[in-house]
Amino acid sequence: MEGQAHPTGFTWNATGESWEVDHGVHLRHPQNVTIIGGSFHDGETAPYRGPNGHILNQSGNAVFTVGAGNGVTFEGTTITGAHKRTWFDWKMAGGAAFYFEGTENLSVENVNVSNVFGDGLTFVPQLNSAAGVVSQPSGTVDNFTLDNAGRIGLDIASANHLVIKNVYLQRCAYGPVIFESESPNMHARNVTIDGLSTGGPIYFDSGGSAEGPILIENWTMRNSGSNAAITMFDTGAYPFGGQVTFLHDVLHCGWSLDRACVSLIGPSPVTVEDSTFYPAYPLHIKPEGLYSVTNHSQASFINNMVVPNPNGGGYRRGLVSWNSTVDQSGGNFPPPLVETSPPTKRNAR
Repeated sequence: MEGQAHPTGFTWNATGESWEVDHGVHLRHPQNVTIIGGSFHDGETAPYRGPNGHILNQSGNAVFTVGAGNGVTFEGTTITGAHKRTWFDWKMAGGAAFYFEGTENLSVENVNVSNVFGDGLTFVPQLNSAAGVVSQPSGTVDNFTLDNAGRIGLDIASANHLVIKNVYLQRCAYGPVIFESESPNMHARNVTIDGLSTGGPIYFDSGGSAEGPILIENWTMRNSGSNAAITMFDTGAYPFGGQVTFLHDVLHCGWSLDRACVSLIGPSPVTVEDSTFYPAYPLHIKPEGLYSVTNHSQASFINNMVVPNPNGGGYRRGLVSWNSTVDQSGGNFPPPLVETSPPTKRNAR
């Protein structure tokens, strides 16, 4: 099963059916389309070549590519790929499970994905060379499970009014959740993630325009790594559209000596509230700091708790650069280390 279609107003009940979709299913401008059930296997392991041997797709195909459209629903669907390892393969990085390009009022419910070369879910805008952004993905994702993605679990490059609930992600080579708004035409606004379980951090690459408001609530980070739990990198080229809030989350700090558990770089307004921090492992002489707020960042840490490691693991105080601001109140965080002037070359951070 493969190819393209312009479907309108139909429901396909694929319960109990199995399909091979090596070159993907492309839905162009679908309207009110529902796909229920079905098991879809993507056996593609290399870029697709045409009859003359030329590569027709440089980075693989998504199992379902939804180009624009409105009211598309996937319910109870299972997707499996052929990526049997756990690292990034650039030749097949486009091999996502779902690729939503400006699709409005989408619904993904009770879906299981495993062993894909690309992302679990990709959200990008529909663009027009003359008009710029035509539409952004919107809708709901509820009860989505992913095991082994060669790229990102949730790749949110652009979205507006998107609600994601009850998501379990593991073994994502590039990271479980990345807000990848890297250009003026990409931004995530009015996004809520509620009920998220990951084996790694959340990363924001916010070179786009007017990111936020974004709420990430009831997120459990199951284990730590060498990176920060939250990294916000903002070039400052465009103002944020609203607050980025982390609420009732569980963060496992890593073992990096030059990063903090929450690393904010650039003028991004971030609040972390009523959350629990678990410090680094005891093997560290200089464990990870609770937070680092630099380069004109604005942050609030409210009623957060740090839980001492019973094996003796420590943590460093939060760092606030001379050109950034932090409001820290409640909880049991120690007072932050605040720079009062730019660091010199000798002690530059």
